[in-house]
Amino acid sequence: ENGVVIGTMEFDKVGPDPHTGENALAAVHEVVKELNISFEDVVVVMTYRSPRVEHWGVVFEHHFDIPSYTDFMCSTDEELKRWEWLDTAMNPFKVAEAYYAMGYNVAMIDYEGITNAGKDL
Repeated sequence: ENGVVIGTMEFDKVGPDPHTGENALAAVHEVVKELNISFEDVVVVMTYRSPRVEHWGVVFEHHFDIPSYTDFMCSTDEELKRWEWLDTAMNPFKVAEAYYAMGYNVAMIDYEGITNAGKDL
């Protein structure tokens, strides 16, 4: 079977982004439309990372320029950005449900199981 695989963490950000107004659902829809693919032929693959607290630590370390975890959690400077991460990337089942509601097939992969098997995505 032939197919196209595209992926980015940005596709986790469903709904209008409070910083940019961009919407991953709309972006994926545009790609599908431009490639002239039917919704039924698309599978959105989501990864579930566990333990969840470690995933949250990675978000803090790699996506925020804040000196301490206390500042990260308590600062109002990047409150909307922090909420966006909590509401999307940290909530993969909500993201999967949003894609499913648009008519896409969705598959969930356990990231820890993949890495324990010596594989990579």
